[in-house]
Amino acid sequence: MRIQRLSHAGCRANARDWTAEAELLRDMANAEALSSHAKTQLIRQAEAAERQSQAWLSAAREEAGLTSSPSSRGKLSRPPRRGLAA
Repeated sequence: MRIQRLSHAGCRANARDWTAEAELLRDMANAEALSSHAKTQLIRQAEAAERQSQAWLSAAREEAGLTSSPSSRGKLSRPPRRGLAA
């Protein structure tokens, strides 16, 4: 299996994208027309997006040689692409 390595800048860019996704989901959760179940689901998704952001930041630190902790790469996924299917 080939492991793809991302640059420090690439890891940070993905972290920013996941943070933006978390903010968007939290904003959506504040809509008044949503049921409490829908709001809860959006908040959970925002929390998951924030965890992804933190994992990418950890990978960026690892890539920069700023940490010697075990690799977080197994937890990483790409941020969603917005506006492409619209």
